[in-house]
Amino acid sequence: MNEKEYTLYLESKTEFANGNYQKGINILENLAKMKNKNAIFDLGIINYNGLYVSKNIEKAVNLLLLSGDLGFKEAYFQLGKIYYEEYKNLLEA
Repeated sequence: MNEKEYTLYLESKTEFANGNYQKGINILENLAKMKNKNAIFDLGIINYNGLYVSKNIEKAVNLLLLSGDLGFKEAYFQLGKIYYEEYKNLLEA
């Protein structure tokens, strides 16, 4: 992550902390367009948990796969947790 991306990434964190969720998401989305693996990961988690947006598991999985493919290995771990939780939910239904 270059310095400009890092500064924007930190700015998104500040916006979330200040309750400016849409502005934080907009920053992450702009970073995602630049293939920033951290921003893509964060957007995946936001979409999976339905934080500030409607929950979208399919979008979350696609974002986390992309983040992992870009080198953010934590994304693969989170995918494993999602698959486990969703499979468990299907069994309990």
